[in-house]
Amino acid sequence: MGIKGILRWLLRLGLPRQNRLSQQQRLLIHNPCLKRLQSELMALMMSGESGISAFPEGDNIFYWKGTITGSKDTVFEGTEYRLSLSFPNDYPFKPPKSQV
Repeated sequence: MGIKGILRWLLRLGLPRQNRLSQQQRLLIHNPCLKRLQSELMALMMSGESGISAFPEGDNIFYWKGTITGSKDTVFEGTEYRLSLSFPNDYPFKPPKSQV
């Protein structure tokens, strides 16, 4: 039984409304963007890249907070840039929005 079958089965059980998956949660289960973001997060965490970090904000993998620190021996040394990234549901076909 696939995810769709399980969801239909849960809905047929007549569970109280608060225990059912919301439409947004059901869309996330089937969203290929979710797997892509999880993969990119894991790659970023495993890379050991110094000066770059980004993590989802709370439980929402579509909103990330990140920092970029200036490289040594450059005019940017000692600076830290904080940014917010908002990924669309059709990422990577559309770019994330960023705010510094």
